[in-house]
Amino acid sequence: MRPALAVKIDNHTDARPQVGLDRADVVYEEPVEGGITRFIAIFQSRDASKVGPIRSARLTDIDVLAQYGKPLLAFSGAAHYVVRAVGRANLVSMRQGQFPSVYRRDGSRAAPHNLFSSTSGLWRVGARAHPTPAPALFDFGPLLEPPPVAPSPSPSPTVTPTPAWPKGSMATIPFAGSAWRAVWRWNSASGTYRRWHGSVPHRAASGIQISAANVIVMRVTTSRNNSQAAAHGTPELKLVGSGVMVLLRNGVRIVGRWTRSSLTSPTRFVDKLGRPLTLAPGNTWIELAPTRIVPKYA
Repeated sequence: MRPALAVKIDNHTDARPQVGLDRADVVYEEPVEGGITRFIAIFQSRDASKVGPIRSARLTDIDVLAQYGKPLLAFSGAAHYVVRAVGRANLVSMRQGQFPSVYRRDGSRAAPHNLFSSTSGLWRVGARAHPTPAPALFDFGPLLEPPPVAPSPSPSPTVTPTPAWPKGSMATIPFAGSAWRAVWRWNSASGTYRRWHGSVPHRAASGIQISAANVIVMRVTTSRNNSQAAAHGTPELKLVGSGVMVLLRNGVRIVGRWTRSSLTSPTRFVDKLGRPLTLAPGNTWIELAPTRIVPKYA
């Protein structure tokens, strides 16, 4: 199995449409300065001949990737304190300045939203640093059976209702304004959730609307423990501990909890009964939603 390749992808309005984002196996959406978001696109099973626009790293990227073995991280640059932290982390730094030969500027786009690479080039060069594959981080399988319905307190005989998961046809995560409002809508024909920026379909440069077999909304707290990050206005997400999460798959919504005992431990997802949640085969998007914002579901 190949090691995970994480590519930091821009989500500024001038960076759209992104290239290769639809080829990633797992995508994390994280808030950065001003509440706007960027993506950590993780490739393992598929390639992208062109991927980007590639932008700078944040401390959150290191914390997310600590559970992925020794992965590759491709990024354009970062503040000095982030570059130092990346250098200390158990990952392979693929910063543009270190490996300029595998990056290129697209003259048809305005800088700084025009830096691209390819997964094959990044894997080829990064292999020299001996990255290691990620452990199994997700459980894939059939949809769990819903919890049994509590019996009616009425003494009269009644028909016990069949347990069912709540409908999960849509999720809205309001990061910052309509341009960064992540909206997911279930599409029964494709068996996936399709993504919008507010009311605008989120399309890759290929014209394909971004979609996912699984959407996980992780509610996370933010802190200002790192004074340098705070000075830059960068939110620092707490990704160790536990919190509320919601899984959307197969048109249903399952509320549960995420738990992670340490940065090197995998994030686990369980339902309200403590049962490990299974994901549908296919790609997964994980929305890192600060607790100060309120996602909506339908």
